[in-house]
Amino acid sequence: MNVEARISAIIMARDALRNQVKALIEVEPMLDSAATVAKELHDKTTSTAILAEKVSAKVRSLDMAKARVEECQKRVGDILSLQACHSGVVAAMESEDYETAVGYVHRFLAIDMAAIKGAATDKFESAATEYAVKQLLEAKKKLCEVVCLRFDEAVNTKDAASVERYFKMFAMLNMEEGLLKFASYLSEEVSVIGKETLSRARLEYEEAKGSKTPFANALTNYLEHIAKIIDMRQPIAETYYGPGHLLTFVEVLQKECDKHATAIVKAFKEAGRIDSVTEQIKDHLRNKSSTLDKPDLKLLAPMLIEITVLSARAEMYAGFLRRRIMNDIEVGIKDPEIKKESNGRLESMLRGHTSLNHCIQEIISSYIVLEQYVLTEKLKKAITMDTKIEGSPTSSLVDDTFFVLHEGIMCAISSCHIDAICSVINIAACFIEEQIAQSVAPQVAWPTGMMADISQAYSLLQQGRTDIDKIKTQFLRLQNNNNDCDI
Repeated sequence: MNVEARISAIIMARDALRNQVKALIEVEPMLDSAATVAKELHDKTTSTAILAEKVSAKVRSLDMAKARVEECQKRVGDILSLQACHSGVVAAMESEDYETAVGYVHRFLAIDMAAIKGAATDKFESAATEYAVKQLLEAKKKLCEVVCLRFDEAVNTKDAASVERYFKMFAMLNMEEGLLKFASYLSEEVSVIGKETLSRARLEYEEAKGSKTPFANALTNYLEHIAKIIDMRQPIAETYYGPGHLLTFVEVLQKECDKHATAIVKAFKEAGRIDSVTEQIKDHLRNKSSTLDKPDLKLLAPMLIEITVLSARAEMYAGFLRRRIMNDIEVGIKDPEIKKESNGRLESMLRGHTSLNHCIQEIISSYIVLEQYVLTEKLKKAITMDTKIEGSPTSSLVDDTFFVLHEGIMCAISSCHIDAICSVINIAACFIEEQIAQSVAPQVAWPTGMMADISQAYSLLQQGRTDIDKIKTQFLRLQNNNNDCDI
């Protein structure tokens, strides 16, 4: 049955198959012409490829010839430059025109000496080239000595224009020590400014009698001045020495900066008797019952402010140096190993064993003790002066507590020192958990003098006390204090 069905289907498709065969017969002549066209295209493509190969070979030959011509021109130019530098240096040295001589030597140092020596065609030309090179190297050596001497003379006479001029000559002579000598010159300026700033700060402190923050202002002005020096001199150093040398430059300046910034902080410690006051407060906190020699909170307020400003300025200056030097390292140093070493030197300079970091850490330790004492005294006073506020569901203790703690924490945050911030926050949390929690415990003072918890309050209310409204208000206020303090 299946066979018969398939046969019937084939018979029915007979006409369609006949039409397809007819169409193929009609297309056959076209296939012959397409084969002919494809053969012609293949022949043309083959000839074109052969021609392109020949042309490219000639282009390569021309490129090689052009490169040789350019190399030859460069060698000829180098030889002419060498002769010009030799004659120019001799004339400039005889007339003591050292700046022009440095220009010729700089031009000579840019010449490929190996190519010039290889380009010599005979012994006479080779001897002349060697003589010129020898003369120029001797001139360079002499110029290095002269530039060093003249630079030192300019430094001694405080001739800033001559200092910068000779600094440029150091770079043109490829003298790396020029950058160090220029940084040493600037470090002397930093030293003078540091001494003057410290003297003014001490004078202002004596005149203000401790009511202002002269030492914090002095450190701010001093570090800002050093930042301006780096900002102004960095483009000059990059122009002649290239990027990647800022760290070496700043390391020299930072030694003098660290010395005088530390002197300012130590002068503040001595003037404010920070160590003495800190020990006095520690004794007071250990002997809580003693009220003798109790420090005045009004005298501690400006002291705390000045400590936070000193710390903040030191952190800000360190951040400025880190950003500038890291950008310079990223741009100027490509070797990963050298870059890693430079980053290590940077962190060692900023966070290592420097006297300024040690001094800041010492005053921050004193700040934590002082702030703990101030918060303790203020909160004791707030607890003692706790009163009912008309129209408020809580007493004055809640607002006073949060005002005091907020003031102390914000003061610590302004120091930009993580140790101070964390310590003050921990101190505030301890105060809330220990002292404030005890003072706002849900207890109600009854007229008879006894204390009652919730169950006692309910039983007494059932007895019909006449002062029910007063007791209820007091009880609810203490409950609100608990809720607001989240105890």
